[in-house]
Amino acid sequence: MIVDCGACSAQNFVSRERLAARDVPPICWKCGRALAIDAGPRVSKKTVEIRPFKSPPPGRTIGLVWRKRAPFPETFERLAATLKASLPSEVEPV
Repeated sequence: MIVDCGACSAQNFVSRERLAARDVPPICWKCGRALAIDAGPRVSKKTVEIRPFKSPPPGRTIGLVWRKRAPFPETFERLAATLKASLPSEVEPV
């Protein structure tokens, strides 16, 4: 586990074995102060709520563009064909 030191902002690696030994806190390698390690975020049972998008739903247009004088134009053509062929059924190609 990587733990940031609150005093000097150094990143410290703390092993699982070291975390299990709670009697003495791990020490920062850079400043020598004790690292504060909490038990992690407390999560209530209902933390995620799924809501449908309002109409119209958000969307994106993604394009593949290259210069006419770009080297390897056939590579771009193959890439475009591969991307177009692998689109999910709900996505309509332009």
